[in-house]
Parts: sequence; structure tokens; C-alpha cells
Amino acid sequence: FFEIFSIDLIEGIDSLVLKEPYSVVLSESTAKKYFGDKDPIGETIRMNGRLEFNITGVYQDIPKQSHMEADMLYSFETFVDLAGEGARYKWNWSGFYTYVLLRPGTDADELESKLPDFVMKRWGEEMAQYNAGMEFLLQPITDIHLYSDYMREMKPNGDSKTTYFLLIIGVFILLIAWVNYINLSTAKSIERAKEVGIRKVMGSMRYQLGRQFLVESFLLNFIAMVLAVQFVTAVLPSFNQLSGLALHIPAASGFLWVIIVLLFILGGFLSGIYPALVLSAYQPIAVLKGEFSASSAGSFVRKGLVVFQFIASLVLMVGTLTVFQQLRFMQTQDLGVNIEQTLVVNGPKVTDSLYNDHFNAFQHLVNNFHTVSSVTSSNTIPGNQPYVNAGGIRLLEQPDTESKQYRVIDVDGDFIDAYSLEIAAGRKFDKERTKEIRSVIFNESAIDLLGLGQEEALGRRIFFWGDTFEIVGVLKNYHQESLKKSFEPLIFRYFPALSGFYSIKIRTDNIPVTIQFIEDEWHALFPGNPFEYFFLDDHFNEQYMAEMKFGKVFGIFAVLAIFIACLGLFGLASYMTKHRTKEIGIRKVLGASVPNILRLLTKDFSILIIIAAILAIPVSWYVIYLWLQDFANRITISWGLFIIPVVALLLITLATVSFQAIKAALINPVECLKDE
Repeated sequence: FFEIFSIDLIEGIDSLVLKEPYSVVLSESTAKKYFGDKDPIGETIRMNGRLEFNITGVYQDIPKQSHMEADMLYSFETFVDLAGEGARYKWNWSGFYTYVLLRPGTDADELESKLPDFVMKRWGEEMAQYNAGMEFLLQPITDIHLYSDYMREMKPNGDSKTTYFLLIIGVFILLIAWVNYINLSTAKSIERAKEVGIRKVMGSMRYQLGRQFLVESFLLNFIAMVLAVQFVTAVLPSFNQLSGLALHIPAASGFLWVIIVLLFILGGFLSGIYPALVLSAYQPIAVLKGEFSASSAGSFVRKGLVVFQFIASLVLMVGTLTVFQQLRFMQTQDLGVNIEQTLVVNGPKVTDSLYNDHFNAFQHLVNNFHTVSSVTSSNTIPGNQPYVNAGGIRLLEQPDTESKQYRVIDVDGDFIDAYSLEIAAGRKFDKERTKEIRSVIFNESAIDLLGLGQEEALGRRIFFWGDTFEIVGVLKNYHQESLKKSFEPLIFRYFPALSGFYSIKIRTDNIPVTIQFIEDEWHALFPGNPFEYFFLDDHFNEQYMAEMKFGKVFGIFAVLAIFIACLGLFGLASYMTKHRTKEIGIRKVLGASVPNILRLLTKDFSILIIIAAILAIPVSWYVIYLWLQDFANRITISWGLFIIPVVALLLITLATVSFQAIKAALINPVECLKDE
């Protein structure tokens, strides 16, 4: 482990610390947690009150951004001792994270292409006998966080689509800001026309003028870059709190500073080149004779850039609305399982031969408390991925080639009633039956995978890992996990007392008293075990935490983009209104009212919004379609997702433009015309 990964071993020798059975290496923070400043090497630590391990080393805490996390590393030899020598050689055992360190220059794709033949050579006869398959896929370790989505990942993965969406938003915000600069620079070009004319008469060349305006652009971008770095440094702690990340600005990261410098150069050039070309092209004679006027081509470019701003703003608004509607949809859908008012206690890990008696006593005592309605045990709970992923399951009379794969959940006799699960056919588990431990219940998806009707499946026997079980009931499908996933084939096995999780249904009145009572009984019956609990509805909704954080960040960035666009619109509207002041004065003298003037000045922007909406709707539809594909249960893309942002943007724009328009319309016409 320590030879392959760049995790520093603070104490111990990398080739020796995990060599012997029952040896363990602690992370630095774990060592301090248990031993303080004392040297832990040579000390022992007991796991779950049973196994004792010799501490052979201490390693530096694994960074938070790593795809793995571990407080302790036990030797593989320990696992072999517990599971048997077969653990070293069983090819069909998939419960391991396997890392392969390639030699420098090795082509990973070429290596992967050779693996199927290698597998067939070593395991082909056995696979043919069972009509089985085995596939090994290689992925770079740097791809795991964003692109891997296998069962039982070491940590929750990130999402590449989310990352790219946020990157696109960042690009949109930059482009909108650059567009503002181009628009305002070219709009104010008339004011600088005489400056250009005089400079040309005095001998300035066009390239010299263009260079001057580019330098202005680069200077503004440089100031913006410096302020942006300072601003990001100041708000990063708040952003980390919002997003749940642990980002920091690595001062020594050459890659980061290369990106910042490239953005500075690109921004300075893109935002400055067009104004530089326009401003440096003025003819001095025409300008100084007063024959200069803004070109229709320049006006067309400005309108095109405004349309781009509107398109970007609309796409972001549609995306934000979609994210929050999808989140609301997932959180308000009927799960098919009652998770309300459920206190979940992590089951005891330190147990003895009297555990069943202790559990029965705990269940009886807690059940009789006046605010508790039921207590049930299981090896998993709604909101968690089922722990067991079992293959090789088939009807007893079927050949091995008909085996299928299912998720298996172990529950006691009270689980179905406690969670208000519905029986579609057959019966629930009955703890009074002596042989109930050989009974199983399928959910509807599992029955479909089995290929039988619900009533037809009742009483049939299945082969499961060397044992036989009888199907006694069929449960209606419910959402065991997030609504991002479809219904999975689940098999429920009966166990009278499990130590994974205790689900306790409670009333909401006087919760502290209820929890204190449960904790007192816990410590009395399960000494040596920490009392750890949580509320199931909060735990279930944690599955949507990534989407909720994404929605908040997406929404903030969308508001920021719209705000920047509105700043540009405000400046552009201000400038356009200023240049039409005399026109407004004449119209008022001729009888135009304030609403007439307001309609005149806002008409052009309204048309631009309509054009932007026509172009933005297909783009935003495609973007949200891509994002929604990650959800098995998702909202329907309706017209409301597009109409609401269009109307909202129209109102925001009209409010922004109207402020300047009303201000101009209320000016006394004498003030507008007196310089004539």
C-alpha cells in the first residue's frame, strides 16, 4: 500500500507494517484520538470487543480530496486468516479494491485488451460450466472521483456533468462581462471619435491607436484579475461551507496560475480587439467636420452581443429552475416506504453469546415506552445501498445457467409493518414460525427478474449460495435508495435479531425524553457500545445533498451572471438614452406622453429578448435533458420551465432599461433643446 500510494508513513517501514496477521496502521489523527501524544507503536487496539491488533505504524492522514478514506489499515493477512486461504485465489470474489501500478511507458489500453484472453486461459472452463462471465476494466486513479460509479465505492463520487456545467457557467459569466466591455466601448465610440481624429491629424498611425485601446483593455482586465483573486480568497470559506467542499488556493500550483494568466491574456485580447479595430478606423476629416455617425454594422454587433447575454442568462435561469424542480420532485414523491418519525440507532458491534436475549429485552422495554410504537432490526435501512449483492440465485429446478443477481436485505419480523411496506402477494414474515429463517420475500422487481407471476412464485424454492429458501411473499416496489435510481430486485431474508441498525418509530412530542430513555436502556443492555443515532428522513435526504448544493451554487452563479448582464444593460441603456435626449425632447414638445417615450425606448430590448428566447429554448432544453438523464425518476420537461425564465428576464430587463427611460422621459424638453 505505502509503496504504491504517495501516502507518507510517519512511523514504521512500508514493507513490514502490514506483513503479519493482526497488524494495523493508524492514521495520524486516529493515533492522537486514542493515544494522545503517546507513541502507539507496539500498543494493541481491540476491534468490536473481539480481535486484538498490534499497531505497527502511523501514516499521514489521507487528503480529503482523495477518492479513498481510511482511519485504520488492517493487514490483508488478517483477512486471509479469518476467511481462509481461498481469499488469496478466488477469482470470482469481487469484494476488493484492486490497484495495478504500471511500469513507465506501459499502454493501459493495450494491457486491458489482453485481459480477456488471460481470464479465459485461467478461468475459462469454470465460466463455461456455469455460463458465467468475468470482466476486468482498468481506469486511471484520477478518473475515479468524477467518472467511476461502481457499487460500494470507497467514498461518494463526484459528478463530471455537474463539474462541466459549473465550468460552463463560469465561462458564461466571463463572456457576459467581456461582452459588456465590448458593448460599452463601442457604444461610447462617438465620444472618442474626435480624440481619434485629432490623434490621426497629429500623426498617429492606426496600429498605434489600436495598441492604445488594447492596452486600456489589458489594464482593466489586469485590475479585475487582481481584485478577483483577492475576492475569491475572501469568499472561499463561505463557498466551501455552501458547497461542502474543502477548496483552497494552492499558491505553489503552477497549473492554476497558468490558467489565470491565460484567462487574463484571452480576456484582454477578446474584449479589447473589436473596440480597438472600430475606434482606430475613424477617418479624421469626417470626424472633425462633424459628419460622423454610428454605423449600422456597429449597432448590429452590439445587438448581437446583447442577444448572446440574454441567451446565456436564459439558459442559466432555465437550468436553475430545473434543478430546484427536480429536487422538489424527488423530496415530495411517495417513496412507498414510511421513513417519518424514525429514530435509527447504529447496532452494537461489541456482542456476546447472549446478544439475542439482550436485543429481545431492549426491544420489549423500548416498545413499551409511551412515545414508541415499534422497534425493528435490519442490516440496512432505507436510504442505504443494500450491503449484500448476491449472484448465483435461481429456482431450485433451474440449471446454473439461469442464475440471476439480486440485492439482499436481512430483516426481522417487525420490519415490514414498521416501515408500512405493502404486500402485493403472499404473506409477511411470521416470527412465530419455527422454520421462518428459511423463508424469503421478493419485491416486484425481483419477481420480474425471476420470470414468474407474483402468485405463481409463492411457495417456489430458490437456491441461494448452497442453501434453499421458500418464497412466501411479494412486496410492492419501494424506493430503497434515492429516486435517482430505479427499483432494484430485492430479496428479504428473515433473521430474528440483527445488529446492523435498530429502527425505532417514535412520536414527535417530547423527543429528548424518548431519546434519553432509549440511551439508558442501551447502556444497560449493550455496555461498551457507543450510543449513535440519527433521524431517518434527514439521513435519506442526504442522498440529495450533492444535488441540493449544486442547485444552490448553480443558482448563485446564475444570479451573478444576470446581475452582470443587467449592469451592462443599465450602462448601454443609459448611453442610448443620452444620445436620444434631443429626440425625446422634440417628441414631448409634439405631445408624446411618458408611456409613449417608455415604450419607444424599451421596444428594441424587448425584441432582442424575444430573439434570444427563440435561440435559447432549444439550447437550454438540450442542457437540462442531458442533466436529467442521470435520474431514473425525473420531472417532465414542460413549457413552464422556459416561459417562466423568459417572462422573468423580460421583467428584469424592462425594469433595468425603464429606470433610464423614465428618467429621460421626465426631463423638461427645454433642458434638452436649449443648447440649440
